[in-house]
Amino acid sequence: MVKKIHIYKTPDPFSDLLLESENGALIRIRFIETSDFIEEEDRTCFGGIIRWLDLYFAGHKPNFTPRLSWKYGTPFQQEVWKELLMIPYNTVTSYKKIALKMNRAPSSSQAVGQAISKNPFMIVIPCHRVVKSDGSLSGYAGGIQNKKRLLEHEKKTG
Repeated sequence: MVKKIHIYKTPDPFSDLLLESENGALIRIRFIETSDFIEEEDRTCFGGIIRWLDLYFAGHKPNFTPRLSWKYGTPFQQEVWKELLMIPYNTVTSYKKIALKMNRAPSSSQAVGQAISKNPFMIVIPCHRVVKSDGSLSGYAGGIQNKKRLLEHEKKTG
């Protein structure tokens, strides 16, 4: 299992992204504040995600999902993450609505929130599009400011 990393330079005002790959599949994306990492020279395994991010940050909705590794996360977490892929660009939904779409009790919205907080594929699996039932922004692994910026980006380009 060879892990590789790549620093994706995002346009202002976003923080840069650290991409991690294993055996040619994306295993994690996260925002970083500084580029204190040694970048992998062979970027071929990142082609799909780089193309996806280029389209996204240029204001287009990518019509494909890059190759993701589903070896991490519990079955419930993976079920939640796959449900997030169904949220349309420039649309928000609530934790409760996701629970209901998954045929779970409304009270399981907290468990849905916990699964979302473990999403290793931020932006691609759009956890930034999930808000509280009252429409207010809540936690985001990339920081509330980046969540707000992503939603504004989609509103402006959607």
